[in-house]
Amino acid sequence: MASDEESNVSDAESGKSSTATVLSARRIKDVEGGLSFVTSEIDLSKECKKDTINTFNTTFEEFLQTKAELSLDELNRCLVLLGTCPNISQFEPENVEISTLFINVHKLLSTIESRSSLLWSALSFVEQAAQNGSARVALVQKFKYMEILGKLLDTLSNPDRILRVLKLLECLTYGITITWQEPYLKDLIKALVNFITGENEILIAPALSTLINLCYKNLPPVYLLLRCIQPEEFLTKIEPYGILACKMSLLLENNLDGVMENDILAFVKFTFSEIHRALRTFNLGLLRHTVEFFADMKANRAICMHFESYDNYPEDVQCILQYIIAVDNSPDYDVDVVKEAKRGWSQCISLLFEFLINVVNLKADVLKTLFPKMASCALKWIISTKAGPQSLELLTSLVNKDGIY
Repeated sequence: MASDEESNVSDAESGKSSTATVLSARRIKDVEGGLSFVTSEIDLSKECKKDTINTFNTTFEEFLQTKAELSLDELNRCLVLLGTCPNISQFEPENVEISTLFINVHKLLSTIESRSSLLWSALSFVEQAAQNGSARVALVQKFKYMEILGKLLDTLSNPDRILRVLKLLECLTYGITITWQEPYLKDLIKALVNFITGENEILIAPALSTLINLCYKNLPPVYLLLRCIQPEEFLTKIEPYGILACKMSLLLENNLDGVMENDILAFVKFTFSEIHRALRTFNLGLLRHTVEFFADMKANRAICMHFESYDNYPEDVQCILQYIIAVDNSPDYDVDVVKEAKRGWSQCISLLFEFLINVVNLKADVLKTLFPKMASCALKWIISTKAGPQSLELLTSLVNKDGIY
C-alpha cells in the first residue's frame, strides 16, 4: 500500500538501506516457524540495536532545536532501519531508551505533515514495534498513539494511505480496554462510521474491524457509536461482512435469545470457511475476530450444546491442516517467506492453534485420528516467538485428551 513517496524513502537510503534490507534477507530458517532471518550483506538485528535507537533519540533532540534538514535525513535513516528490523523483542517498553523512542516518534508524528515521507517511515516503525505485544499495549495506553493516529486519519484523502493507517489502528486496538469516553473516541468513531458507510469498499472491512475492537467489552465506545448511527440501517449496510457483521450485531443488540439451532450450525460451518479465507489472504484482523467470536459463542452454554451437534468437524479441521502443511512444504516457501513473515504468518498460526484448542476441547472424541497431524504442526512452531505458547498449549490439550503420549 506504500505510495510513491514511501517507496522513494527506501530508495533514497544511500542506495543501501532498504535494498539491503529486502534483498540481503535471502531466506528465513525454520527455527521461527520460518521466521529466523539469515542475511548475507547486512545483519539487521545488529543494525537495529541500541546505536540506531540512541542515534534517533539524540538526533531528534537536535532537530527540535535546529530544524536542520540533515537531521531529518538521519531521522529517516534510523526509522527505516527500525521499521525493517526483525528483532521485535528489542521494543520492550520497560527499556528507557525504547520509552524515549516511542515518545519522540509520537512528537514527530504530531509535528510533520502527512505528505512528508518521514511520517510514513515513522509509521513503518510503529507498525513493526506493534508486533511486540507489550509495546502494542504501551503504544495505546501509555504513549497515547490512538489520538495522534485518529488526527492523522482526518488529514488523509489518498485511499491507500487511509487503508494503511486503518490497518495500524486495527492492530493497535485489538484487546484495547476503554473505561471512559476518552477525548479522541468521538471523532475516531465518526470517521470509522463514515468509512464503513462510504463507497470505498477497500476501507470498509478494516474500519469495521477497528470499530469492533473499540466496542468489544467496552461500553463507552458502544454508547458513542449508538449516537452516530441508526442501528438497523448500519447493520444492513455491513451484512455482507460475515463474522464482522455477526460480531457487531451482537455488540449492538447484546442478545442471543431466539437463535435457532440451524442458524448456529450454519455459523460453525461459516466459521471454518472464514478461517480458511483469512489464512489464504493473511488477513490477521478477520482471523482474530473469527477465533474470538467462536470462543465467545462456545462460552454460551445454550449455544455450546448446538456447537457439539455439528457433525463436520473432522473434515473441516482436516482441510485447514492440509492447507497449513501445504504452505509449510511449498517449494516457494523459502522464496516468499520474507513477504509471509511481514504479513504475519506466525501470528496467523498462533490464532489458528488457539482455535484448534477450542475445537479439541469441544469435540475431542471425533478428532482423535487427526491428533498426530495436529501435534506435528504444533511441534514445527513450538520454538516460534509468536506461535510457540499456543503451540505448547495445543500439545497440552492433545495430551490431556489422551490422543498422544
